[in-house]
Amino acid sequence: MKIGVYVCECGINIGATVNAEKVAEYATSLPDVAVGRYYKYMCSDPGQELIKKDIKERGLDRVVVASCSPRMHEPTFRAVVEDCGLNPYCFEMANIREQCSWVHTDKEKATKKAMALIAGAVARAALLEPLQKKEVPVTPQALVIGGGIAGIQTALEIADKGFKVYLVDRSPSIGGRMAQLDKTFPTLDCSACILTPKMVDVARHPNVELLTYSEVVNVDGYIGNFTVTVKKKPRYVIDVCTGCGECATVCPVEFPNEFDLGLSTRKAIYVPFPQAVPLKYTIDKRAKSPCTAACPAGIAAHGYIALISQRKYKEALELVRDVLPFPSICGRGCHHPCEAECNRSEVDEPVNVRSLKRFIADYVREHGEEAPPCAVCNKEDRIAVIGAGPAGLTCGLRLLRMGYPVTVFDSGSEPGGLLTSCIPEFRIPTDVAQYDIDWILAQGLDVKGNTTVGKDVSFADLQKEYKAIFVAVGAQGSTALKVDGINLDGVFYGMSFLKDVKKKRSLDNFGKKVAVIGGGNVAVDSARSALRLGADVTILYRRSRQEMPAHTWEIEDTEEEGITIRYLVSPVRILGKNGKVTGVECIRMELGEPDESGRRRPIPVKGSEFVVDVDTVILAIGQKPELTGFEKIDAASWGTITADPVTLETNIPGVFAGGDIVRGPSSIIEATADGNRAAVSIDRYLRGLDLYEDRLPDHDIAEKPEGIFEHQKRNPLPKRDPAKRIKDFEEIEYNYDEETAVKEAMRCLNCGGCSECMECVKACSELQAVAHFMKEEFIDLDVGVIVVATGFDLFDPKKKPEYGYDGHHVITGLEFERLVNASGPTGGKINVDDKEPKKVVFIQCVGSRDKQGNEYCSRVCCMYTAKQAHLVKEKIPDAELTVFYTDVRAFGKGFEEFYNRVQREGVTYRRRELDDSIDVIPNENHVLVRAQGYPDMKADLVILATGIVPREDTKELVRILNINQSADGFLLEAHPKLRPVDTFTDGIFLAGCCQSPKDIPDTVAQASAAAVRAATPLAQGMVEVEAISAAIDENMCAGCRVCEGLCEYSALTFDPEKKVMTVNDVMCKGCGVCSSACPSGAIAMNHFNTKQMLAQIGGIIERGWTA
Repeated sequence: MKIGVYVCECGINIGATVNAEKVAEYATSLPDVAVGRYYKYMCSDPGQELIKKDIKERGLDRVVVASCSPRMHEPTFRAVVEDCGLNPYCFEMANIREQCSWVHTDKEKATKKAMALIAGAVARAALLEPLQKKEVPVTPQALVIGGGIAGIQTALEIADKGFKVYLVDRSPSIGGRMAQLDKTFPTLDCSACILTPKMVDVARHPNVELLTYSEVVNVDGYIGNFTVTVKKKPRYVIDVCTGCGECATVCPVEFPNEFDLGLSTRKAIYVPFPQAVPLKYTIDKRAKSPCTAACPAGIAAHGYIALISQRKYKEALELVRDVLPFPSICGRGCHHPCEAECNRSEVDEPVNVRSLKRFIADYVREHGEEAPPCAVCNKEDRIAVIGAGPAGLTCGLRLLRMGYPVTVFDSGSEPGGLLTSCIPEFRIPTDVAQYDIDWILAQGLDVKGNTTVGKDVSFADLQKEYKAIFVAVGAQGSTALKVDGINLDGVFYGMSFLKDVKKKRSLDNFGKKVAVIGGGNVAVDSARSALRLGADVTILYRRSRQEMPAHTWEIEDTEEEGITIRYLVSPVRILGKNGKVTGVECIRMELGEPDESGRRRPIPVKGSEFVVDVDTVILAIGQKPELTGFEKIDAASWGTITADPVTLETNIPGVFAGGDIVRGPSSIIEATADGNRAAVSIDRYLRGLDLYEDRLPDHDIAEKPEGIFEHQKRNPLPKRDPAKRIKDFEEIEYNYDEETAVKEAMRCLNCGGCSECMECVKACSELQAVAHFMKEEFIDLDVGVIVVATGFDLFDPKKKPEYGYDGHHVITGLEFERLVNASGPTGGKINVDDKEPKKVVFIQCVGSRDKQGNEYCSRVCCMYTAKQAHLVKEKIPDAELTVFYTDVRAFGKGFEEFYNRVQREGVTYRRRELDDSIDVIPNENHVLVRAQGYPDMKADLVILATGIVPREDTKELVRILNINQSADGFLLEAHPKLRPVDTFTDGIFLAGCCQSPKDIPDTVAQASAAAVRAATPLAQGMVEVEAISAAIDENMCAGCRVCEGLCEYSALTFDPEKKVMTVNDVMCKGCGVCSSACPSGAIAMNHFNTKQMLAQIGGIIERGWTA
């Protein structure tokens, strides 16, 4: 073994503190050392030649160099020994600058320590083993994350070198922050004019594939072989879009325009800015609007409300009828669960959704509409629907529109079920209900009345004749009350009573004092109907008002009309004389624990009996389905048919059921929902498709949008006076007038983004570019290198309340850029309160160089303030401009000259210290600027130079890419001087402001540098992988996986078959954390094994160095 030791003086960096000659002489006394030398600059060519000469002439086996900065110089000396045919891993280095000369002033001690370090290095070098680097092939494709100027420049440069580039940006267009600027500093070029050509170039480049409106969600692999998962968010507009904008013209929904920072609005279907690339529209679907999500039938409530706000009443009605063929009925009778979920209630009161539905139905009916086209039956499979109520008619119509021949059977003489036979006229007039039903029948739906299954036709015969059956006969039977006296004259059942009143039949034995027993909708309707027949009415209900099943507004109307409701009262028996009702004996109740319905169970109070004197009793304690004829279908113990909750299919294939016969007594809208659901299931069943696919809701519910909303009172429908309305059966509510309806519709907060009104689809009927069915897509890209160019965010001025930011009199610099831009919200005019500001104040270092914000300088603020001051002077020459600054940092080419120029133009600069306070105080139509050390100053406009901060998604990007962040949150480069665009993860590079604040020229320069660094391994086709890595002894590994969670490079994975850990040599960086943590000692480090490390420690100890 022959070891050569070489000591570097590094000028005086080492030589002034360490006696290099003495150290070199000492080295020759160590075992196996054949030569010991010192030289002033060992890293220089002469120093390297010295090593080469000794290796060749003396036949050295190992080399030790004692110098500085191993991270930088170790590769240099490894290359030197490799040039002479020696394995590069037979080289060892001792760091005697950072560990000796820089930390000691005593030359003797420093020299002694250097000797100890060399002794350890020599002992370790004797045990070094040759290692072989691996070569890994490189996928000749690159990924650039971020489509701002940095990403565009990087992508173009790599693509120009002949490599495929994927350019991913989460926005609908590339361009980034630069696209928002008016002019660039210091040349005052139009930002769009110099950026747009590059945007177009990158989009047209044959080697570049744009993936806009997309996000990187996962990265696996290593340099040369990355697999990147990209989520492509749905635009809901396909690539045939020409960007004509017709869709946006008809869109009724507006939002604050993010590109203009909320200073203008945009439509729900939009392009971010006129020069967007690609010029394809995007639909902003944020989440499901809570009103739409809450509707059992899934009516696009948000959509028809948006259309009403634009006075498109016919279109609004068409949208409702897509899923609800009873807009007039439900506009009056729906229990509107949509309103209970409306986010407007967080501001004031929910939007009056139901009444708006009624408005469009009545408005279109009253103004006349064309008869709907007759449906075309083009399918052979015949379908039977049993029951012509809301569920049956909805299902039948939906299937008819799909092209199926449908026959609806109903026991009644007229279709409609309870809609036309039971609901009182004062709630839903017959002519209104009939209009909806006639609209259905006009499309060709075949309804056979007076046909009862089990009597006029058997269920078995229907099964033979029809390919599928939907059972929806409702729940029209009344539940009997189990007390004495129910057979007395003067006892009526609620459903029968309501039918008789509806048909204006005579009511034998109906008296003047009526007790209605029950608390649901039928009870309330019966009571109010009896009142209109001239009776004195009392409702007896055994629970409290809170548990009453009837809807709150119905109870309020009932009480408003003078009907007495006696709560916590239950009938014991119905009293009679001579066969006629004379009263109801009742007992008082108290509430106990909740029962199976969730309501508190009523418990009789012993000894509390009393009598209510009445001559008529109406029993309305519930309804039940009639199952005669459907005995083959499985039924639940409570008397309803059992059906699959998703598909509504029964135990008999091809037989489906829905509405009240499945649910029990429910609502019109829920029955309609079942009809729609059954139609979808039947269609899938007949076509042999999966009945369950995409049937369960998987959407997020939209929350209230951010922002401050003006309180606006809800507009209820006007009602008739109670004293007058109880005298007849006329409808008690009047419809909106047009202006009130529009006003109410405009209260909508547009929570869900796109309202799905489908007007854009109609506007694009020729190209058919709008595709609301699109879903997010995940694609995997194989790339060799990745460049991160994700840009920056701006400091939020709200975090510094002393500056009084309000977005009006006090704005940010970027907001000013949009105001002054010719394509901005004001067409380039600088206006505050509709007039030009004459006194403008700029405040610099907002969120920068500030211990309460960020301590670093954002580097661009001084100069963009100077530029903006010039732009103000250019547009408003007589404006008084003042800049409050800390230090003006005009460091770039032409910067100082521009700074001097704006001062000559009349801009006043006022210096303040970092700790000096400055407050902006609202004061009528202007603001007051109070700066420490200066008189108070009135200003019409204050512009805040907000600093650059890391993007809020930086932490997630760091996790995905396995790269590092600096202390201030930006992405961390491998070395600030020598590897400024590399990261610590090989193959991943940085460009632009994601790494640190910088201006456009520096950003473009760094982007070009990143492109060159990224293209290098692509051009080489292969990359060498460091041989220093972990090695696992499978016989010793227990598979405990402790090491897996410690590895920062994701190089360790568990083999589920062998039950041991495995190492990816390419990803492993040889840090040794896993080896030190392994409880079984199964992990060894190549080049740093236990023998080598102990030898090095022993060498140091033997020298007697203990400091």
